[in-house]
Amino acid sequence: MYLKEIIKQRRSIRTWSECDVSDEELMELIDAARWAPSTGNKQAIKFLIIRDKEKKDFIARIVGGGIGFSHHAPVHILVLIDIRGYLSPSYRHMPYLDTGAAIQNMLLMAHSLGLGACWLNWDGSVSPRSEEKVYENFKIPRNYLITSMIVIGRRSFNPEGPPRREIKELIILESF
Repeated sequence: MYLKEIIKQRRSIRTWSECDVSDEELMELIDAARWAPSTGNKQAIKFLIIRDKEKKDFIARIVGGGIGFSHHAPVHILVLIDIRGYLSPSYRHMPYLDTGAAIQNMLLMAHSLGLGACWLNWDGSVSPRSEEKVYENFKIPRNYLITSMIVIGRRSFNPEGPPRREIKELIILESF
């Protein structure tokens, strides 16, 4: 597929077939993510891969709305970033931007491999108490910030995309 086609065809998938995701496919996703740009080339991202059913059910109950679909996905990936290199106030948004770029690469690669994925919000849907349980349960070091979760599996179908705004509606030349 050409990149523009992949970009236009990729959708958030919330239902999966019974087939599993291979280790080789997961490595392809991580490889795509590692080529994303990062602030100062820090490359501070880690991916905690979860396949165990009990652990997936645990994390799905934590992430808002997840128990409705995410626990059915064969793989859950917690996206983590080592915040020690981002302590300057001017870097306060950079961990989210860096992980967002890596996640987009993963989502596009997943689609190109015939996989379905859904990027789940973390900060807006997880209470501090629940987050504490996640850090404890998965033994995540405190210097890592959890920014997102991705659920992945073999997509059972390709949903149609929503209409998009016209390009001219998105452009502002010089000033408002």
